[in-house]
Amino acid sequence: MKYRYAQPGGRSRAGAGAAGEVGPVYYRSSRASSQRARLLECLRKNDSINTIEARSWIYILHPPARILDLRQRGFDIATIPDLSQTGDGVVHRVARHFLLVAGGGDA
Repeated sequence: MKYRYAQPGGRSRAGAGAAGEVGPVYYRSSRASSQRARLLECLRKNDSINTIEARSWIYILHPPARILDLRQRGFDIATIPDLSQTGDGVVHRVARHFLLVAGGGDA
């Protein structure tokens, strides 16, 4: 199976595997700075993201820590309670995060 590895600028590169198969995007870095950058980019491009989405879409294990990091860096992020269903059908109470001012600045 081929996997796509996320590259800077939103590009991806296929990894080794059986011909024609493409799996999910895997991010190469689990550094906090990389996770903050992915989360900020996602908040800027999308309306919002919840905890389960952040874990499954952009591979952030502990989204509340990255939200706190961004807030400490001056980003105005609102959080509201939300319900979200996981892949196994279980509904969880999670947090949904919104970037209130989509201004410039780096994570």
